[in-house]
Parts: sequence; C-alpha cells; structure tokens
Amino acid sequence: MAKANNLALEVNNQIGHGAAWTDPRKLRQIVLNLVSNAIKYRQSDKPDAFVRLDFELADNDFWQLTIADNGIGIPEEDLQRVFEEFQRGPPSEKIQGAGLGLAITKRLVLLLNGEIRVSSELGRGTHFILRFPRNLPGPPAST
Repeated sequence: MAKANNLALEVNNQIGHGAAWTDPRKLRQIVLNLVSNAIKYRQSDKPDAFVRLDFELADNDFWQLTIADNGIGIPEEDLQRVFEEFQRGPPSEKIQGAGLGLAITKRLVLLLNGEIRVSSELGRGTHFILRFPRNLPGPPAST
C-alpha cells in the first residue's frame, strides 16, 4: 500500500527479539489501522512522504510504538474526537472509510492494557504514541 502511493515506510525495531510479549493479532490490527490511515491521509503532492514505525523499550516494564507521518495532519479541534466512532477528518469525502478505525484501535490498545496518545500539526503530520506493558498478563488460572 505504501509503495503504491509513493510513500517510504520505515520500521525501526530497538526492542530486539523476545523482549516484549503481547497478542500479535491485536497488535497487527492496531498497526494496520494506524499505517493505513497515515497512507490515506498523506500529502499526495509531497515527494518525501513517509510513514515511520519505531518500536522501543520505554523502561523495564513497558515498550512503546510510535507511528509518525508527514501527512496532512489533524486540526487541533479534532484531536479530542479522533478516537470516537464515525469521526472522519477532512478531506473525508475523498477517502474511503466509515470512521471506525481509530475507535477500534483505541479499544484494542486498552485490551492490551496499553495507552494511546496523538499529536498533530496541520501540513506537517501526525504522531501516534502507544505504550504497552512488556508482558501481557495471561488468562486467569481456572479453579
């Protein structure tokens, strides 16, 4: 999807193998939702367009994923609502979607005992910062 849209997709993994445990299906969906949004809301006339994923350890108990882009950005007044259902940013009439991706993403992050924050600047891009425990607790033992 990134290649088809002339976008550089950069992935930096500073965690290493086996340093964090989580639900891979939920994490895959979170990343897919955020990266596909970044691609959809890119600045199509920008020759150096990128989406970057940075995986890193935050401290002994948490790891962090940052997804950054240099797309169109989100207006400040819309940042409070981006995780609500059916909210779509401009130019939403030109972009497919129902406005559920970020609401689903937030729910998945919470299911993984994580947190998500967003910052953005119009015309400069958006940063989603996600923080997760290094070890996702397993299901409770049955009695």
